[in-house]
Amino acid sequence: MGLAYLIIYGGFALLVALVGIAILVALAKGYAKTGLAILAVALAVGIWPAVPSYFDAQSRRAGVEALSFAPGTIDFAGKTVIFVESGSTICGDNVCGHALRHGGLARAFWTGSENLSYHHPDIAWPFDAIAQDPVIHEVEMTAPAEDANGFTYADPVAETRRLPDVDYTVLADESFIAFEYADAFGLAEKLPHTVRFAYMVFEGWPTAGQAPIARLLTVQFHQEPPFVWPVHTQFHYHPPLFENRDRVRAWFCDAPQDDAFFPPDPCAAGGN
Repeated sequence: MGLAYLIIYGGFALLVALVGIAILVALAKGYAKTGLAILAVALAVGIWPAVPSYFDAQSRRAGVEALSFAPGTIDFAGKTVIFVESGSTICGDNVCGHALRHGGLARAFWTGSENLSYHHPDIAWPFDAIAQDPVIHEVEMTAPAEDANGFTYADPVAETRRLPDVDYTVLADESFIAFEYADAFGLAEKLPHTVRFAYMVFEGWPTAGQAPIARLLTVQFHQEPPFVWPVHTQFHYHPPLFENRDRVRAWFCDAPQDDAFFPPDPCAAGGN
């Protein structure tokens, strides 16, 4: 692989050098028009691939902004909340673990959303797919404890196969669930195909077609820079990575932070 990169980058650098030399030779011999023509072609070749990529990126940014909405804050204090998360860790630090430290919740439940469309291909509404064979964990309303290896995990105190009565459902997804269930969420033909993170809040347990009271989407896309090297990767996120996650976390700031392990967050900064 190292040799392949050396050949690719070396060849590209040689090509750039030869073009530069050709321009300088043409100018030195008085062929200004020829030199300028070579320069114009080089600029066009360098810039043009980035032009459609730029407009595509702008379209994705505008699309995800049009599909995202949320109130200034949501009062979760004293409420029963179920967290639907794509991670395999019960009540991970994405949102659920944060809420245990800060949310002042009455009760907290957690369930996973991994591979829903694979296991239930005939069910159009993701929450109906979860309800088909639910595995619900109630978690202790205290800050997750640190284990012998220095990791912190929420403490599941009970497991049930029945959906609990909840005030809110919070979806925190990192597995493209908004794309897989675009029709169900009413996003068909509108949703950018590269939504990477989705946060939604519903009142109660969502029934088919129920609209969320908050929906924050983050799109991931590739944008070509001008004069790009032949091998490169430039992924961009809009909004910036973790901005929406931190916005959702900030809604759970009614209780003080009581775990020094947890890093600085919107609550510590005076978030709402």
